[in-house]
Amino acid sequence: MSIQDAVLRALPGLPGAGRRQHRVARDRVRQLGLHGTGHQLPGTSHELPAARPAGTRRVRTVLVGALTPALLVVAGCSAGPASSPTPAAPGSAVASASPVPGATSGVGTPAAPTPVELVADGAPATITLGVVVSPGAPEAEGSTWVGPAQGAAVAAYRYRLGGTTVTLVTADDHGTAEGAQAAVEQLAAQSVSGIVLATGGSHVQAALSAAASHSVPVLMPYETSNELVAGGSGAWLTGLTRNRTAIALAKALKDVGSAAPLLIDAGGANPTEVAPAQVLTYTDGQDTAELVAAVTAAASSQAVDAVLVSGPAHAQATVVHALQGTGTTLPIVLTPEALSPAFPAALAEAGGSLSTPLTTVGVADHDPSALTPTEDGAALSAYLAAVRIMSEDPAAVDILDGQPFGDAAAGGADVASHDAVVALVRAAAQAGSTDPAAVGRALATLRLDHGDGLAGGDLDLTGYVALSTDAVVTLVSTNQDPGLRATSKAHPLLYWFTPKG
Repeated sequence: MSIQDAVLRALPGLPGAGRRQHRVARDRVRQLGLHGTGHQLPGTSHELPAARPAGTRRVRTVLVGALTPALLVVAGCSAGPASSPTPAAPGSAVASASPVPGATSGVGTPAAPTPVELVADGAPATITLGVVVSPGAPEAEGSTWVGPAQGAAVAAYRYRLGGTTVTLVTADDHGTAEGAQAAVEQLAAQSVSGIVLATGGSHVQAALSAAASHSVPVLMPYETSNELVAGGSGAWLTGLTRNRTAIALAKALKDVGSAAPLLIDAGGANPTEVAPAQVLTYTDGQDTAELVAAVTAAASSQAVDAVLVSGPAHAQATVVHALQGTGTTLPIVLTPEALSPAFPAALAEAGGSLSTPLTTVGVADHDPSALTPTEDGAALSAYLAAVRIMSEDPAAVDILDGQPFGDAAAGGADVASHDAVVALVRAAAQAGSTDPAAVGRALATLRLDHGDGLAGGDLDLTGYVALSTDAVVTLVSTNQDPGLRATSKAHPLLYWFTPKG
């Protein structure tokens, strides 16, 4: 299928699409010169490019504008005044995407293009960062975030394109306190400038203590406990927090019309801002028959008007599969662990359906948000373009075992870990040093946004809870693939968007 055909095929699903929209898309495709299918991205190859020498400029830059609901364009532009875009590669430079039902389309004037490559002026030529993950059994503490942590590799790749070599050293903490301490000691011995703690749970306290003893700054994109950073010990929460999540979940329940939710505590406890009408507990791995009977009884009595599931991704998937078996029509709201690709993978493996409408809360930095012609959309589009480029580059590897950055990594990589790496690199640039203590001091002075390379929400690192409160919004799931990642059906995914209104 030609790119023009793909664009036109996407249009009928757009609200109000008709002959005029088809004509506009046809003319836009012709203007961009996207008739063929054999173009190569400028400035990229199947070999990881060497870092650009400091002080030099690229003649051509890979740029990404925010996606419209019909197509994404990555154009190679000469330095200097704006010029006509050059053709771009299908699958990486151009992706047609069906609009997500109910999503805010944000149709309007596209934002200025955003470079795929990241440049940190003043940064040391080589920066070594640590990444701590918790691979293992699906129910192991912190394992929910192994897939999303691949976003760190995307940031390192983008900096490499821009001339800064960011080396990631990964350590497995096994989801235990002892393992967390050992992982940090291992990274400190390799002179890392900072650590992305891409895990969560009670065991991370041991990692923070070990990092503090070596004056190594730590960013936590997935841990939510405010108490861990209350003392200002050189650690920052850069993602959702427990308090803000609870407030957002209360609003999400209101958004689905719930005043009397049934809470199923599957290991995540009760969000403090939610007042459930009834509480059930479930331990992952147990038989779900008793849970199903209790949910059915509560729904039949009309004592509850929605279900809130709290817990790790795998446990939530087990519960949702059980709920699907009851045939309930109650709205299902999930805690943000469901944003991990571990959730749809576990749900599909259990035989559940990914088409059930689900609601959660988080940052609007998921694939459908790249469809909005805003600065947020442009930044996310650049990130997703990098994911696609990496998927097609055999020299690009994942963070776990040095395997090619293929299907699994591309589908799981998220913005939170990417932005944690960006923050550490920006701090090293601010400090003009790779010394971890200097990087930590610089971190505490930074307020970062898309102009600094972030793909997600702004980060104010002058406080130890960095993500702004208004960045946390209600998200709704769809199993419609916007087509913005080079992934296959072998790795089922859900896509989360901000509903209208």
